Amino acid sequence: MARWLTPDGQLLSGQLPAGLAGRHYGPTLLSYILYQHHHCYVTQPCCWSS
Repeated sequence: MARWLTPDGQLLSGQLPAGLAGRHYGPTLLSYILYQHHHCYVTQPCCWSS
């Protein structure tokens, strides 16, 4: 369950989508990160020759 406290002191709560249970990020963002890592080599160190 997610809870937020509004600036006027009201407490809002609601259920998170089933795909987010126990996770910080949704499946769309996770798949994008994996794509960038495995197909675009985004997180790999860059080798510059001198």
